[in-house]
Amino acid sequence: LHFGGHLWPVKGYWQRHADAWNKLAEMIEGRCVVGVVTDGESDSFETVRNALTERIELFEAPNTPEGENPTFAHFQQTMPRGQNDVFLYAHGKGCRQRTFNSKAIDLWIEMMYAVLFNHSNIIAQMSDGYKMVGAMRMFGQDPHEPQFGWHYPGTFWALRAKYFPGTVVQPVYGGVEAWPGQNFPASECRCEFLDNIALRALYLDKYMMKQRPLFEQWKERNASSRV
Repeated sequence: LHFGGHLWPVKGYWQRHADAWNKLAEMIEGRCVVGVVTDGESDSFETVRNALTERIELFEAPNTPEGENPTFAHFQQTMPRGQNDVFLYAHGKGCRQRTFNSKAIDLWIEMMYAVLFNHSNIIAQMSDGYKMVGAMRMFGQDPHEPQFGWHYPGTFWALRAKYFPGTVVQPVYGGVEAWPGQNFPASECRCEFLDNIALRALYLDKYMMKQRPLFEQWKERNASSRV
């Protein structure tokens, strides 16, 4: 297992991801690498370095309109991709004030991390033939018309790394989110819950709070998913 993360450390809103990534780094033996993009709204690269364990390698890049794309391209070129390597990917979701204060996005992030931390489940699903594992899935041509018409909203997932080269990320904001549906049919990728969710539903507090019982049931079946 290897981990790659992308972080825009907007002042005051990114520490929960640092805490999660430090825990994740303790659980895996492979490489752990985080790309940090900085600008006038963010804390410094040095502040992030001090918050993350030395197990996590860091590199710095300027913040660009393409968001995660340069970080992901770096991972495509540098991360191990042997027959049995698995790549875990996450980014600092919810790092703007309007999203940081959202109950819906808090639960969305919690769900995605639960799947990412459940390594035994990820390995079992890939042993069954799945190429990717994610928490939730949307169908349709948004975002950016991926070839196979679906994506994992939120851009947290696990990938069997031998498929990592794939296609290059589309050179637009959200290109990484569209990447799974650009490369694989939905039938080859696992969705743990909330499959075929309606567009924008994940941003609605009322809708997401109704999903809490489903999530609690999933956690009971997958005790190792707890973060």
